[in-house]
Amino acid sequence: TSTRGQMKDYYKILGVDKNASEDEIKKPYRKRALMHHPDHHSGVIAEVQKEEEKKFKEVREAFTILSDPKKKTRYDKCGSNKRKATYHLQAIFSKITSDFSLGISKVRRQWDGMFKVLK
Repeated sequence: TSTRGQMKDYYKILGVDKNASEDEIKKPYRKRALMHHPDHHSGVIAEVQKEEEKKFKEVREAFTILSDPKKKTRYDKCGSNKRKATYHLQAIFSKITSDFSLGISKVRRQWDGMFKVLK
């Protein structure tokens, strides 16, 4: 659900609204935890077992955060700020690499031009 450097969307993982009550969080958690529980996938191939275990851990992690009022508040504040910060850092990095590439091209053209004069 997330890639390196990006926050997981715990609301999406549990399929609940940001304003969901504790009970509204608990019911989808139980449903998803049961659906992805490793014991329910013991007879399937190893890849499927690993994927279901990963999903089960994500669901448990999401519930751990969203069911605790302090953690939920911190997640709601920092989570959205971290997503914004990640976006801005990616934009800055993209600009820097673009400028660098243009600079290298310009230097290469000048360098090639100098050698044409010497030939």
